[in-house]
Amino acid sequence: MSDIDIDHTADRASAQARLQTARKTYDAALHDYLAALQAFESVFEHPFKPTDKRTLRLSKIEMDSELRAFIEARIDSLTLQQIVSDIADAFKPDRHVSVSTLNRWDLKRRSIRSARRAPSSIESS
Repeated sequence: MSDIDIDHTADRASAQARLQTARKTYDAALHDYLAALQAFESVFEHPFKPTDKRTLRLSKIEMDSELRAFIEARIDSLTLQQIVSDIADAFKPDRHVSVSTLNRWDLKRRSIRSARRAPSSIESS
């Protein structure tokens, strides 16, 4: 009977050792995943690379993710004036933007989008 107990104890110790190894592997993988996710999000949160003093400051739209999402949902279907009017209805006055601010942001967004697409079109030809 004691031989069976010893076998179960050895099996249990082996299973616990494997579980500890699996946990360490999982923790390391989770750490790597979270680090990669954070790096990925930071690239897309602030895709504008500053090149001089004027571009070091992010616009109100770039800093406010809710406002940016609101604008991005409308930018291809409404005029800039209509979007500014919708923003005035939906947000507090400190989050309002002007037509010219919206236009500058949209021009910058479009130039970045076209720059991101350019290399893939070159590779495919």
